[in-house]
Amino acid sequence: MTSLQVIQQSDAKTAPLYGVHLLGQDAHFYRPLANALGPDVSVFGIGGGDFGETPAEEMSRVAVRADEYAAAILAHTDLPRIALGAFSMAGTVSYEVGRRIALAGREVLLVLFDARGPGARDVPKAKRVRIHLSQLRVRGLPYVQERLRARAEEGLAEGDEAEEPDFIALADLHDFGESTTAEAVLYLAMGERAIDFLEPAYIESGLGWRPLVRSLDVVRVHGEHLTILEEPFVGAIAADLRTRLVE
Repeated sequence: MTSLQVIQQSDAKTAPLYGVHLLGQDAHFYRPLANALGPDVSVFGIGGGDFGETPAEEMSRVAVRADEYAAAILAHTDLPRIALGAFSMAGTVSYEVGRRIALAGREVLLVLFDARGPGARDVPKAKRVRIHLSQLRVRGLPYVQERLRARAEEGLAEGDEAEEPDFIALADLHDFGESTTAEAVLYLAMGERAIDFLEPAYIESGLGWRPLVRSLDVVRVHGEHLTILEEPFVGAIAADLRTRLVE
């Protein structure tokens, strides 16, 4: 069942930001961002139900989720411009929500927080192993803890092997069809390991989003995939995003 959560609300007529689908417990992914954006920017979360148990199962639900989320957002606000936040694996459903809202006559800004689009190409497995070993030697226990967090987000238990494509690359299973008139900004994590696991051509394509939107700005930010919306990194994202929401 679709639910809409108020993270912070303002009477200002700035474009509201709706975090879509992947919000974290009590919308904790978006709370540091809301605080950093300032009290005159409304931030909401919209979601409903758990992720599917497999990537294919999750992708089978995208159209229904997008219909429900778009209808709820359109009913919630009559403002002419709406921003949709997509963290990590929520990029595909956020894109489909945005396409529906754009077709309803509203302006849409897709705000992609290191969210992968279609065509994800990881580096070869042998090179990934070398990178893991190098990071382990340099960073030690903190690197192990970070990888465990990443596996938890991808839905993997200890000892499980990641599926190909994994939950981070859900977009590879989706038929995007025609592009949308939405504009987009991608906040691309540039931490010590974030870029090492992706092919340069995929990074250049804006993680696959560039062909699908009217325009795409790529903003490279400090932090890893799981930490860019946390302190101390979220402040830089909020400063840039605020200029796009407050016109």
